[in-house]
Amino acid sequence: MFIEKYFYKTATEKIGKSLIIPELSRNKYMTKEYIRLFKDQLTDVNIVGSCAFLYAAGPASHHNDIRDIKGIDGPKGSAVIKGQVGFTVYTVANMYDNIEHVSINANTCASSMYCLHEARWLLEQYDNVIVYAEDMVDDTEMLLFKQLGIDLVCSDGIAMMHLTRSRTDNSIAEIPHTAWGWNKDTSPMGVSKEGYNKVLDKFNLSDINLVKPHGTGTFRNDQEEDLVISQRFPNAKIVKYKPEIGHTQGASALIELCMLLDREDNFTAICIASGLGAHYGAIKVIK
Repeated sequence: MFIEKYFYKTATEKIGKSLIIPELSRNKYMTKEYIRLFKDQLTDVNIVGSCAFLYAAGPASHHNDIRDIKGIDGPKGSAVIKGQVGFTVYTVANMYDNIEHVSINANTCASSMYCLHEARWLLEQYDNVIVYAEDMVDDTEMLLFKQLGIDLVCSDGIAMMHLTRSRTDNSIAEIPHTAWGWNKDTSPMGVSKEGYNKVLDKFNLSDINLVKPHGTGTFRNDQEEDLVISQRFPNAKIVKYKPEIGHTQGASALIELCMLLDREDNFTAICIASGLGAHYGAIKVIK
């Protein structure tokens, strides 16, 4: 499959341990806020033919909530409606033309990576796929990591990518292969060398000259992933973006792929992601 267009926005301001997009209202419905700010960029795509839409969700506890339920205008029931993923997905997918298929993935940190994996086989049926991912830091997210004793810098972020079945004159890069896997790890919040190796074993890695790790930002997880990468890619260039932009949860794989395309040229890369519940995914990217 081929990348035709992409858009992303990352955090630019630090508040406490979190990184935020200051233009976003923290007390309003997240999706409405992102569309208010970036609708023109998100919908600047040329969809010719049939199209599938894939939505990458972060943690369900906070991903679609309005931020101030007590202060909401209108009936209290609207808070419940806007807390549903289906409402959000409809709102976003409705911005695009020719949508014939809609799907949702909520593997948290690996959500958008799975969407890229799903897109590859959906392009056997549809001419185009739009992958959309967004996240906004809130108190429930921070409380989760605090209770688990995980020191993580969470952040806002949004990304959209337009993928096509066939190469066009505007194609930016190719994703020739994707893989997905699960491993029986000791903890749903942790990762293992075994899990990463399982998914990497599904690729021909002989031509890889660049690696974009998941790079959670937590010591043990990074240690496991870094060990696999050092063993399997001793001569490859390594790029990590979470130390700069924070962890954008379900949007992270898509945002960081966009950053990779912006910042690097002439590469054959492997991009890796892992998510809550011992999910592992990877894509091969040629530019």
